[in-house]
Amino acid sequence: MKRLFSKFSVVLTAALLLTLVAVLPAMADPVEPPSEPVMDTQIKKNLIMPTNVRVPAEGLTFEFTFDPLGQPPAPPIDPQTISFDGGAAGPELTGYFDVYSVLTTLNVSSLDAGPQSWIVRETKGDVHGVDYDTRAYKMTVHFANNEDEDGLDIAAVEIFALSGNPISPANDLTNIDAQKTRHGLVFTNTFMPNAGPDSGQNFALAIGKTITNRVNANLNTEFEFTLVLTGPQMADGHVAPQIAFPLEAAIIAESGETTISLPAATSSFKLRDGEVLTIASLPAGSSYTLTEAATDQFAPSARIVSDGGDPVSFPVDAPRAPVGAALTAEGKVGNIGSNTAAFMNDHAFSVPAGLVVSNLPVFGIILGVVGLLLLTSLRSRRRVEQMPVY
Repeated sequence: MKRLFSKFSVVLTAALLLTLVAVLPAMADPVEPPSEPVMDTQIKKNLIMPTNVRVPAEGLTFEFTFDPLGQPPAPPIDPQTISFDGGAAGPELTGYFDVYSVLTTLNVSSLDAGPQSWIVRETKGDVHGVDYDTRAYKMTVHFANNEDEDGLDIAAVEIFALSGNPISPANDLTNIDAQKTRHGLVFTNTFMPNAGPDSGQNFALAIGKTITNRVNANLNTEFEFTLVLTGPQMADGHVAPQIAFPLEAAIIAESGETTISLPAATSSFKLRDGEVLTIASLPAGSSYTLTEAATDQFAPSARIVSDGGDPVSFPVDAPRAPVGAALTAEGKVGNIGSNTAAFMNDHAFSVPAGLVVSNLPVFGIILGVVGLLLLTSLRSRRRVEQMPVY
């Protein structure tokens, strides 16, 4: 009996050893996905803009492609998009698209369990002011057999950030370094447009001059302005566009158009009644201060419109500045609506000493009455003189 148990123990031990021999290599070098394979499957789109810049009225749409790898290649995935609504303001916007929702709809009936890979990147568009992201990622999806029913399940997704040579075609990964990332598919774009015709505007900035209370004003009076332009500001880590000087500007009047140069960030110019200075193009998000020098007999005021918004009046605490005073106003240069600075000068006419204009009608009436009396007296005298003497 003991021999029988001894032989049984030997057989059992041998079977256990054979099982361990078969299982241990698989445990040491598993064919299953890694123990922590599930990654963020979202495409994250960051859009960085200067302060005071907005998404164009028609919105912005970014496309992402999925180039299949392998032989035979992985199942095709249609391009996907992330959009931002028109008018949305920065300095940073973020949009998402979860690729997992697409992966679950793939036709995998002809696939075997195992990994399938795609190269994910952003399509380079041609929208003015957009700097497109050139990064690429390798997305590997691990499919596993469904034990309860036919078909495959998604067991894990791995994302690898690619660097090295450009990937063209997608199957050629020569000299491409891949580094696993747990941050998903992140693409960052900057949007730094120019205000003006490039953004569908007539001009980037217009500055106009109008004289009010004009009856006794010298309409040829020149008003001197000092313009200080400041380039856009962006979030830390991003370089904002700079204003290139000298700038060309145009002064438009009834008699025609004159071109002048604004040589530096601080420049001066003169405008007469009815004239408008226009700057065709400026980096959107720029700002400015505009100071009108003091002019005798004129009280200045201004209305500033930035990016088509509500007008802002200067001075802020009174209808206009005192007669003979200077005035400073400030505004922004947006990329959707109009950017205008309208300066008005109310003429304050001083009546010369010794003449009271408001009494002139009375003087006229008195002179008329006196003249009528004199005329009547003269006629009466002639009649008396012409009467016969008896």
